[in-house]
Amino acid sequence: MRAKPRRHIVAGEPVKQRVRALDALLRPWFAHGPHRGMGVLTTTGRRTGERRRHCVRAIRQGNRVYLVSISGPHSAWFLNARANPEVRLRLAGQDLEGTIREPRDEAERAHARTAYVGTVNRADYVECFIHWRGRPTREKIQRLHGMWFEAGEPLVIELRSPRS
Repeated sequence: MRAKPRRHIVAGEPVKQRVRALDALLRPWFAHGPHRGMGVLTTTGRRTGERRRHCVRAIRQGNRVYLVSISGPHSAWFLNARANPEVRLRLAGQDLEGTIREPRDEAERAHARTAYVGTVNRADYVECFIHWRGRPTREKIQRLHGMWFEAGEPLVIELRSPRS
């Protein structure tokens, strides 16, 4: 019998209060730890102009980082990024800056899916345990990330070269 995701995690739906609480709890851990594939995205609030931080699964390949707004257009950070695409991202102790956007075409979307779903890191096993019933496996992790990618909004961050 194939394991099923827990009922409270549904990609494409508005984020619940307990997910916000989990995000606030995990943000310091993601910001300062060597957790490959996880990061803290900083956007500018579309109404307030204040900086807003959110924990995200971020897969870096060269000068691009791939991530997904799991709740799609319902996410506040997604709306903030759409209003002001200049973002900061903290990955494994590095502070990076770039411009966030949606994939330009189907080829780029397919590449983003391959990167996002195909990459499995140690932290993904903890994430899978939180979101999926039973023992975490690579297959479960990839199925979970595939569901998030298809139901959510995939995004690409074009990183700028660091200043010398």
